[in-house]
Amino acid sequence: MNDKSANNGKKRLLKIAAIILTVFAVLVLFDIALEKGLSYRPRQEDTGTREPIFLFNPDYDFDIFTDEAYLDLDRSLHFSDDGGTSTAILTDDNSYNSAHRTARFFREYFSSVIMGDSDKYNSLFTDAYIKKNGAKDRFTMQMIYDMEAILLRYEDCDDGTTLYEFEVRYAIRRNNGTFRDDLDSGVTRPQLYVLSENPDTGAILVAAISDIKQR
Repeated sequence: MNDKSANNGKKRLLKIAAIILTVFAVLVLFDIALEKGLSYRPRQEDTGTREPIFLFNPDYDFDIFTDEAYLDLDRSLHFSDDGGTSTAILTDDNSYNSAHRTARFFREYFSSVIMGDSDKYNSLFTDAYIKKNGAKDRFTMQMIYDMEAILLRYEDCDDGTTLYEFEVRYAIRRNNGTFRDDLDSGVTRPQLYVLSENPDTGAILVAAISDIKQR
């Protein structure tokens, strides 16, 4: 066997060894995840090239406010109505009342998610949104934190409706997938929220939500 053949053989062996080690590492990760009460669900758009998402097993009886680690996280809303030039940190009634009315909507919105109130959550969307996307199924209390809402633009429509476009971010501690199964625990992913304000009642509802592609 010449040197070239020997080198090719060594390269093949190295590739095989690398594949075996990769498979072993993945199996170890899955085993650890199962031991910690995690389950695996692929992203809907998973093509086999993305990292897997590990989700905690849901417990509908768990009170998230007994989790000291969650209570120590930043649970205020970082809100900006000028494109992010300035940001207000909203924590109580006074701070919310002095902010733009859309901030109070987001307080109600995030509160419904945190409390696991799917009925309240669904009531915060337009009929057109629910008809197109369906109502959200039951979900557990969600340990939401690092909430941020930045107003990007707004538009007054001919019928008097005002549309607001917000970039929204938040993280979920110990995400169990009942509210969002496309988000890793502790990870934020920007989304575009379009809010619709009724000119007669002043009611604000979510008209659309979409992911913002990150470069």
